Amino acid sequence: MYDTREQYRAAWDAAYHTDPPVPLNLDIELASACNAKCTFCLYGDRDWDESMREPDWDGRPKKRFMPTEMALKLIAEAAELGIPAIKFNFRGESVLHKDYGDIVEYARGKITDPEGWARFGAYDFMAGRPKFHDLLSNSNGNIPPSNWDSAIRGLMACTKVMVSLDSMDPEIYPKVRVGLSLESAQKTIDELVKRSHTNLWVRRVVCKANKDEDFVGAVKKRWPVGLKVSEAQVFKLELYP
Repeated sequence: MYDTREQYRAAWDAAYHTDPPVPLNLDIELASACNAKCTFCLYGDRDWDESMREPDWDGRPKKRFMPTEMALKLIAEAAELGIPAIKFNFRGESVLHKDYGDIVEYARGKITDPEGWARFGAYDFMAGRPKFHDLLSNSNGNIPPSNWDSAIRGLMACTKVMVSLDSMDPEIYPKVRVGLSLESAQKTIDELVKRSHTNLWVRRVVCKANKDEDFVGAVKKRWPVGLKVSEAQVFKLELYP
């Protein structure tokens, strides 16, 4: 449907006034869980956290990981429909998923072991079809050591990675990114820069805790090349730490 990236991007522009024939992006929430407790997020809310531990319609807790088979099926169905982009998270931290690397590489068309994929009932959906033009990931960059290899493979397979960093100050960072490690996030960014990711970003939401920090300067000092910086202004700063 969108054979070239130019057609795909033009469809986004046209979508301001004309509904596209298919969604231009599919969000796949691989993890309804997060390793952070940020005060400005649902996962930092005690009531939300408790509600996520309650049984869902199938008797299992709502806080869980999407079955790999389901994720691959969604990717294949999106390809069949001609959906041109996928983002691998909504609110949860998808890099915690043990099969994150395999799932994103599957979407990228890196079918290196067809027999291995057969165990998930997956197939090479790229045959005769254009690839997804964008595979997107937003992450806090705190990857558990046990999932390091899988997560890094998946992030490298994404066409765009946005790491929500918010501060380069070791005293400010844990006030905003509650429960996380600045060193861990920086390690992930270091690795993606080292591997020459072609579209790597770090993001800061400006709030009371970090508004006086030279975030861009600190980022550029540590990573002079290899990534871009995004900042968003929150006007009601009193709502944030």
